[in-house]
Amino acid sequence: MFLPFENISSESRIWIFSSAIKISEDSQKDISERIIKFLNSWKHHGVDLPCSFKILDAFFIIIALDQSNNSAGGCSIDQMFNCISDIDQQFDLSLLDRSKMHFFIDNQVLCYPLEKVDVKFSDYLFFDQTIDKKNQLDDWLILLKNSWFKRFLR
Repeated sequence: MFLPFENISSESRIWIFSSAIKISEDSQKDISERIIKFLNSWKHHGVDLPCSFKILDAFFIIIALDQSNNSAGGCSIDQMFNCISDIDQQFDLSLLDRSKMHFFIDNQVLCYPLEKVDVKFSDYLFFDQTIDKKNQLDDWLILLKNSWFKRFLR
């Protein structure tokens, strides 16, 4: 059961799918329609799942699930990933590719392959996509040198 993103609990579980390219406004409209259609029918063992989504900064698709009364299981999570995979294939966004990082540099979102990220990026803000709660979105932009990723910098 789809709910507006601002109405879903701040404790909701989230999944973040990041695009390698900026998602155009037309594509965002098409993607939004497809995701809303899916979320309106998303169930776990026949019970509606209170859920939402948002496209942030034209790069990130955030799916949120309020698990306070009913959580998703393996099959229902697989259904969500299938929906995202279908969108990924249609729009060629690399949404399931985890070998990229997104930074906020000069007031824009930039995507870099992991192998290109080194110590020169230390003072840049990056989008920490390891968060898993909606309320963490308020603080998901952090300096790379202050993050869990710093141990990988060379």
